[in-house]
Amino acid sequence: MSGRRNPEKPDAWQKQIIRKAGLKPQKWLVIWENEMYLYLVDRGPEQREDIIVDKETFEVMRPKRCPRRR
Repeated sequence: MSGRRNPEKPDAWQKQIIRKAGLKPQKWLVIWENEMYLYLVDRGPEQREDIIVDKETFEVMRPKRCPRRR
């Protein structure tokens, strides 16, 4: 899957990855993904939080700024 214009709800496979990373899937939207990482954004109306989840190790990374596709 390549980049997306708008954040979208995670599909079933993405939800599994999010759960294995110790997060709640209903709290996150998918910005985009590649073969190694899943780029997520917080669904809440307050301050946006971006995170990256490694698909192999399920490690959560909190970058200062998530790379955006244009």
